[in-house]
Amino acid sequence: MFKRIAIIGCPGSGKTYMTKQLQSILNIPIYHLDQYYFYPNWQKVELEKFLKSHKDICDTSQWIIDGQALVSLRYRLEKADCVIFLDIPRIKCLISVIKRTVTNIGRPAPGSPAGCIQYIFSLEFLKFLHSIWSFNKTRPIILDMINFFQNKKQIYIIKSRNDVVKILNKFRNHR
Repeated sequence: MFKRIAIIGCPGSGKTYMTKQLQSILNIPIYHLDQYYFYPNWQKVELEKFLKSHKDICDTSQWIIDGQALVSLRYRLEKADCVIFLDIPRIKCLISVIKRTVTNIGRPAPGSPAGCIQYIFSLEFLKFLHSIWSFNKTRPIILDMINFFQNKKQIYIIKSRNDVVKILNKFRNHR
């Protein structure tokens, strides 16, 4: 079974959910990239510091990493033996992020860095929603990187929430 799993996708696609479910099935350590990418109050960590943390994690023997971080994606894909791309429609991602934010207003959402509070009425949140809506510009870059490793890794491209359930069942059945 897989020991290094990269889970990527648009914010709100279900990366954190998928990560936690796989962790309970496989008992492999999980890492949420946002926890290494942001200081409290959503302040970005210095790029060199983030890249070092990312490399250190990727160089360990077992992990499930969820997160986008295009700047480090190629290295993560090189080290992974399984790649899961949650290619969920952006409208579903938007709805998911809004629900998550409302549910966790005033505190960090699951998988978020400590001290990164969810606010719905802010310019930053509107920019975040815009980045989700604009994800189709990032999507081809991700697909190109994934396609490069097509014959070297197990790759799953998930298009719906139903596909998530099917893949999780497949992992349960192949432990």
